[in-house]
Amino acid sequence: MELLTNHEFIYDSSLMGDDAPYIVNSEANGKTIVELPIHWLLDDAPNFVYAPVANRLGPMRNPEEVYGTWAAEFEGLYRYGRAFTLTMHPQYIGRPGRLLMLERLIEILRRSLT
Repeated sequence: MELLTNHEFIYDSSLMGDDAPYIVNSEANGKTIVELPIHWLLDDAPNFVYAPVANRLGPMRNPEEVYGTWAAEFEGLYRYGRAFTLTMHPQYIGRPGRLLMLERLIEILRRSLT
């Protein structure tokens, strides 16, 4: 956190300490940063990676299954006033079927917030 606060970053999104944003204090320089927590359930990598070199042998999930999980998580987190922080990597989410799923999910999110 010290490196981030020294470079004037105001938030980080690498910790998994909660379902709501929280403040992290840098002990080294006394500055604070907002943590936007992530969760493996909302990360595309565990769902779509097949990488034998990294010993990630699947199974890769169907985009419809991931859509169901992410939509249900959004519904629950939204109801309880928590953060819905997706973690996506272009090389994993960037397949055509997965992008169509993501477009549908974004539309559901957009409608829920209006």
